[in-house]
Amino acid sequence: MEIQILDDYAEQWRDLNPYQYTGSIYDVQAPSERTTKQAGRWQKMVITAVGPRIQVALNGEKIVDTNVTYYPYKLIAHPGLMRETGYVGLQSHDSRVEFRNIRIQEL
Repeated sequence: MEIQILDDYAEQWRDLNPYQYTGSIYDVQAPSERTTKQAGRWQKMVITAVGPRIQVALNGEKIVDTNVTYYPYKLIAHPGLMRETGYVGLQSHDSRVEFRNIRIQEL
C-alpha cells in the first residue's frame, strides 16, 4: 500500500488523477480535498492504520478515512491492501525529497 507524496502543483504533474494526489492511497482512494502546501515548505502527514481502516491527515485536515476491504477489485494490482503486517518505506523516484520527525507508534 502506498500513501502518495508528490508536488501536486508542479507543471509536470498537472494532469494527475485525483487518486494520485498527495495523501491518497495511491490508485485506490483519492483524498477528499487537496491540502498540500507549495513545494519547499514542510508538510505534516499523519497516517493511522488500525486493521483495515486507514486514515490520512495532511496539514491538520483529515483527507482519507476508509476501510481497505471496500476495494476487493483493487487486490490484483494492490495486494498490500489485505496485508496485516509489512514494512514501512520511504521512496523517491528521481527528485529531491526530505523527511523529518518520522515517528512510528504501534496502536
